[in-house]
Amino acid sequence: MSKTSKLESFGPEVCEGCSSKTSEPKVPEGCRSKTMTQSIVHELKLQMRIGLPLVVMNLLWFGKITTTSVFLGHQGKVNLAGGSLGFSFANVTGFAVLYGISATMEPICGQAFGAKNFKLLHKTLLMAVLLLLLISIPISLLWFNVHKILIAFGLKEEISFIAKRYLIYLLPDLPVLSLLCPLKAYLSSQGVTSSRKSLH
Repeated sequence: MSKTSKLESFGPEVCEGCSSKTSEPKVPEGCRSKTMTQSIVHELKLQMRIGLPLVVMNLLWFGKITTTSVFLGHQGKVNLAGGSLGFSFANVTGFAVLYGISATMEPICGQAFGAKNFKLLHKTLLMAVLLLLLISIPISLLWFNVHKILIAFGLKEEISFIAKRYLIYLLPDLPVLSLLCPLKAYLSSQGVTSSRKSLH
């Protein structure tokens, strides 16, 4: 093989039917910015479709807290103090724990759904619900004895018992959240935010 043929073999390819050398197509600057804008708008629409129902759900959840505080305020300062203390205790020792543990299943569900491993997806949901229900048992026992803890920290007995009564009324929230939090992560990982979409 001659030197010229060797050089031609390593040279750039030539298109059939044209004499110009092949290279990456040059995209005009205006088209490139337009494509980028369209992709950003499309991504924002997807995020809004997933995030908006979750925002509404959280607003309703905190609206319940606000409504409760308003009604407790009409019953007097002692009831408002006991209810606020009870809810703060419930947030720290109960709701935050359940929300935090359920958040760990979101990346697992997302990866399982992306890999089309629906068996792992369903298993993660079931195990998360069972785990949160088990964790709700010691949390419930802690709430039943919250008055002893508050009195030990120097709070008045009247406020401590009102906080305990408020926490007892919040006990049904524990099993509900044990199901709701994993279910929210399970559905959001699949992009299911409305009843019209199908589940796997």
